[in-house]
Amino acid sequence: MDLRTLTVSALIWAFSVAAFAQHEAADVAHTGELRELTGTYQWGPNAYLYLQTWNELSGTPQLVAFDESGKVRSLYPQSNGRFVAGPKAAVRDPVESTIQFERDEDGKIASLRWQKGDSRPLLAKHVQIEKWEDVSIANGNVRLAGTLIFPTSGRKHPAVILVPASGPEDREYLLPFSHFLVRR
Repeated sequence: MDLRTLTVSALIWAFSVAAFAQHEAADVAHTGELRELTGTYQWGPNAYLYLQTWNELSGTPQLVAFDESGKVRSLYPQSNGRFVAGPKAAVRDPVESTIQFERDEDGKIASLRWQKGDSRPLLAKHVQIEKWEDVSIANGNVRLAGTLIFPTSGRKHPAVILVPASGPEDREYLLPFSHFLVRR
């Protein structure tokens, strides 16, 4: 191999590594931006919407909305806190709804407006109805880790253990179920 070929090969490799690193950094930043929007939003006295990052539908982290009727929608970013959603999970088109996140004076997510078609937009406030605590149990050199999710109400409540399957999913795979169970 001559010096020119070696130099070109090294440059191609360097650009490839740099492009991959930028893509990785963009994915991490994008996931961080999405996580800021996650949580529980309340439409009314007993009506909730749960947003979380989930990669079960597309293989990459995306913002997904679950409501208590069982509807699941993937939210696709547009710009400046604006997203669109299609008619069902992992389906963007035809666009059915627009979602606009709103911030308070401190810059924190305070609410969202969900408008389906030409109908009047619905306002949902970002609320804290559950607490999360990372837990682990050790037995010898084996450690099992999990997330304890419980209501903020302070009342006694039953416990349910959700165990993921042996596939590639992580504990976030089961979060939609836990959100519903925490309120029961």
